[in-house]
Amino acid sequence: MGNDKLNIRSESGAALVVGLVLLLVLTVLAVATMNTAGLEVIMASNTQTSQAAFQMAETGIDVNIGTTDNNRALLVAVAGAPPVCIGPTAVPDVGTFQACAQYTNESTPIPGSSTGVGTGLAAYHFDTNALGQSFRNARSNNTQSFFVPGPGGGS
Repeated sequence: MGNDKLNIRSESGAALVVGLVLLLVLTVLAVATMNTAGLEVIMASNTQTSQAAFQMAETGIDVNIGTTDNNRALLVAVAGAPPVCIGPTAVPDVGTFQACAQYTNESTPIPGSSTGVGTGLAAYHFDTNALGQSFRNARSNNTQSFFVPGPGGGS
């Protein structure tokens, strides 16, 4: 019995101190990992939101060009003509878009486009500007140029 009392008195609690230090290190690592994961979620959300805005602007361009291509009477190739606009149009759970097409005051002859009458065909150049906005207010402003063939001899 005398030896048991002697062993109890000689222990200094080193295992407890080492265990607490290891728990502290693990806690710090867990908190740092959670902060990093939270930041990555925020970054992914921002990327997704900006991509939604970009895609809304591209949709505006596509719809604007498609609309003007189907109804060419809307396009006026005269210097100072007002732009042809669509929108704002809402897409549920994504955002909104609006776009305007305007004549750039430029036309170029289309090579080899002789129609047998007059001076052939010309390409009348237009610019489409579109603004897309995601439902979280990210914005993207995109521009695309296109041309519409018409009777030659324009300037």
